[in-house]
Amino acid sequence: MSFNADPVELLGSSPLFADLAGAELVQLAALAHRRSVKPRETICRKGAPGGQMFAVLRGRLKVTTVSSEGREAILALLSTGDLFGEVSLLDGAPRSANVIAVTSGELLVLERADMLAFLEGQPPVSQKLMLALCRRLRSTDALIEDLLFRPLTSRLARRLLELGREHGQAHPRGVRITLRLSQEELGQLSGSSRESVNRQLAQWDNAGVVTNEGGHLLLLDLNTLQELANKS
Repeated sequence: MSFNADPVELLGSSPLFADLAGAELVQLAALAHRRSVKPRETICRKGAPGGQMFAVLRGRLKVTTVSSEGREAILALLSTGDLFGEVSLLDGAPRSANVIAVTSGELLVLERADMLAFLEGQPPVSQKLMLALCRRLRSTDALIEDLLFRPLTSRLARRLLELGREHGQAHPRGVRITLRLSQEELGQLSGSSRESVNRQLAQWDNAGVVTNEGGHLLLLDLNTLQELANKS
């Protein structure tokens, strides 16, 4: 979707609101306001009050956490159509991670009080919010398991396959990841250093598994990546 993306269309495309009728989507969109963001702007800060939910109209953001030593890890990448902050709608607890804009963009913002009032008449949406929370917990558990027990080749293969599913498009030679990712970002996604990611990508390039085409990663051999992702 473009900068002038229709909020009703965007909300309706989300699995969270898929059961809502057109009039209900219009009602929900009317509760929201737009917010422009700049590169490196922090939208959510870990530990801060969680009083809003967001939908990405345009741009790219990263969900991060930082260790006590100052090392940043990327938990997720967000782009047009993605929602974040929905878990705070359930418990009102402080944010569990940082969300930072990677590029300029625009967000759709829903205040917690408005959403709670809306949800009172929408039990199916409330149930889907609970499912979203469960998926988030499972994803966090899987990430911790990866960092503790899997080698870099497995972790990086898993992250690339996830990026291919979430941000990939069909290509004559495989799957092209539409996001432009630096090796530093790939390192933060896979819990490794930029240098280690660089060496691994070079090996995979020579082996015909992954290559870089015009600044975008191209997944050439999905079967090999899946085999590597399954190794522990």
